[in-house]
Amino acid sequence: MQTAHYVAARLEHMQVTSVVDLRERHLGVLEGLTRFEAAQQHPADFANLSGSPDAKPQGGESQNDVAQRVVSRIEQIASEHPGQTVLLILHGGVLHACYRHASGHMFHGRNVNCAINSVKVEGKKWSLVTWNDADHLHKTGFMASAFGGGGEGG
Repeated sequence: MQTAHYVAARLEHMQVTSVVDLRERHLGVLEGLTRFEAAQQHPADFANLSGSPDAKPQGGESQNDVAQRVVSRIEQIASEHPGQTVLLILHGGVLHACYRHASGHMFHGRNVNCAINSVKVEGKKWSLVTWNDADHLHKTGFMASAFGGGGEGG
């Protein structure tokens, strides 16, 4: 929500709304653990995180579970705003679900934090417009300091 409020303060007529269905993947027993802790305490669940899109940690969601709720909610948002541009500020797992749905395959790169990703949604038809565009970050100097999503956390 911090990023959304930051952006809203700089744009006119922008309303910030939290949408529960667009939350990050629930990791069950791995929730709140660092990568090291997860691998040590729940090795099988941790190993399954990047495996099959149907694999899920105990008490958590699979990639397909996330995709189903995210796609459904974004299609609903699009139907409520026909012909309009809607800004969604999303986390990496949700972005991966959007990319996979729009392109038909997994995104194997690294989602850069604060990159611009643009998807056109018309009914049930999704198409990628831009993905992982970080040109605006290069201009700020953030990219030079390795600013971006990925494996730097724990």
